[in-house]
Amino acid sequence: MRRLFSFIGIVIVIMFVATGFYLYYLYDTSRELSNHIYDPLPIIHQAYTDSELMNNPVQQKIEQLDEQQVMKHQPFTILIMGVDRRSGDKGRSDVLMAATVNPNDQSTRMMNIPRDTRTTIIGPDIEDKVNHAYAYGGAAMTIATVEHLLGIPIDYYIQVDMEGFQQIIDTLGGIEVNNTLDFQYEGHKFPLGPLALEGNEALAYVRMRYDDPQGDLGRNERQKLVIQAVVDQLQQIQSVFKLNKIAKAIEKNVKTNLTFDEWKKVGVDYREALNHVETEMLKGHGQMIEGIYYYIVTDEEKLRITERLRLHLDG
Repeated sequence: MRRLFSFIGIVIVIMFVATGFYLYYLYDTSRELSNHIYDPLPIIHQAYTDSELMNNPVQQKIEQLDEQQVMKHQPFTILIMGVDRRSGDKGRSDVLMAATVNPNDQSTRMMNIPRDTRTTIIGPDIEDKVNHAYAYGGAAMTIATVEHLLGIPIDYYIQVDMEGFQQIIDTLGGIEVNNTLDFQYEGHKFPLGPLALEGNEALAYVRMRYDDPQGDLGRNERQKLVIQAVVDQLQQIQSVFKLNKIAKAIEKNVKTNLTFDEWKKVGVDYREALNHVETEMLKGHGQMIEGIYYYIVTDEEKLRITERLRLHLDG
């Protein structure tokens, strides 16, 4: 598992950074790509955090961290959102991963936030699943909600449309994973053992969760397998033509508030930190509330994880 995360670094960061290493000599190409996917957070995000964070009972027990910036070579936080859109649906952030990156001790701490986690959605101020924040208010509301949940500020975000994975995988010529659960989903069969997956198959592979004995946790593991396979394929690319096609897919499906200069700093100054990743787990339990399944995290657990993440940022 440690080897897996040492390659992943931060989930979507490596989608861009791994590609960026190959594109680095094509300076103008990578700069143009960065400009296309750059999408700063709206001012409304600051309004959410200013008005709501101080009402968080967990937040009241700690000092709020000042925002850190990559350009200052300081520790930073980042939220990775994998948005799954269906027909007639605004989309939900079905993948939420928060990471703290510290160049001083050359380490990264990454934590998956279960999509069913019950929390306050900042803005409408309602109790709902954390992944529903995106449907209510996009990336800005999702980030404000995660800040409230974890009790730390989020400096950067990367949002990827899950359909973009399908395009990238098809451009790579497919991927291979070692499947540990025999199941069928959306007309596709996934037997045990090594599997060769095309883009649409990979998307179905990571979407299934209700037939998985581990539920959302099992789906998270399959997502990691697919991401690892994508990284492995990216590292083998030598064709500039194929890289350009992948860059086009990224351009259409990725948004971030990281600038081109910050991407370069991440790729160089933070590379060692991204190669030493530890995982944190947001502990909780499943509970049915009014007929809906939620993942419940206690205030004590929120405080524990907040202090863990803060300690890493201060280290």
